[in-house]
Amino acid sequence: MAETTLFRYRLKPGRIERLREWVEEVDSRRDEAIETLQDESVFSEAAFLNSTEDGDYVMFYMEAEDLETAHDVFESSQHDLDLEFKQLLGDIVAEDQPEQSIEPLYHLANPDRP
Repeated sequence: MAETTLFRYRLKPGRIERLREWVEEVDSRRDEAIETLQDESVFSEAAFLNSTEDGDYVMFYMEAEDLETAHDVFESSQHDLDLEFKQLLGDIVAEDQPEQSIEPLYHLANPDRP
């Protein structure tokens, strides 16, 4: 059964445009992005932008065969796209992150999905 998670990071002020540029970059390198997911045994990944009174946040949803393995493979990845993503996070993610606990409640998947 797949495991899921959601990461939420507060952005540094004024970094939304840089994030949007990255989204366009990933979209233009879709084949490479899919290859990184395959290496990590990730089934799906999505990013969301959330703007609140206390700042802008980027959230990443991930569904993987094994989240710990996916994380380990990502951390040691030499894919250009993964290396660039790590640099992006350093550039856009604020150092002061609010305390948070994102507890998964349920995850349903249609077994007939393509």
